[in-house]
Amino acid sequence: MSEEREEYSISGKTVTGNKGEWSELYVFLKLLADGRMYAADKKIRRIPSLYYDICSVIRDIENRAGKNGQIEYLRSENIIVKDHASGNVLAEIPIRDFRNNAEKLLRQIRSEKRDGVFECPEVYGFSKSILCEKIKARSSDKADITLVIHDSLTGDRKTDFSIKSMLGHPSTLLNASQRTNFVYSVLCTCSLNFSSVMSFFGLSPNRCS
Repeated sequence: MSEEREEYSISGKTVTGNKGEWSELYVFLKLLADGRMYAADKKIRRIPSLYYDICSVIRDIENRAGKNGQIEYLRSENIIVKDHASGNVLAEIPIRDFRNNAEKLLRQIRSEKRDGVFECPEVYGFSKSILCEKIKARSSDKADITLVIHDSLTGDRKTDFSIKSMLGHPSTLLNASQRTNFVYSVLCTCSLNFSSVMSFFGLSPNRCS
């Protein structure tokens, strides 16, 4: 068990993140601690009677050879940490450790007054010990977290989810960047020509020629 675990890259660097980024780690710990993912109403209030049981969480990881792999966190009496491809068990962690660290992280996120990045060294130390070195998904990933959930109608199924945190600023459906472009179409029943439109926006027609 220990030899295969040593293959995975665990750096000694200090990790920082903003409230939204630390929230992704919180969701990971909280879901494994609770073992359930609840539905919510239109006001984002939990519906206690409507939920999925969580079988496991799957995370991408990079080993020391630079090869990508996946670690599965299987929820049983304890949390079983496994290599997803080989099925080999890498660690077994009490569920209470996930619950305690989720609560610590939530308290720190809520108490942080700054808008920028900050450290959570105690919780991140636990995160590293369970081979979860990255606190958030890569920006290129389409999903923030992958769960194997139990559906009473269809059985167990793997499903990707996005995480939107309300612990900092209100979340948005679109993560915009400098490459984000919007194209608008203006419909008007009045008679407008190109010069009139450019004049309205305070622009010179020559700028677009």
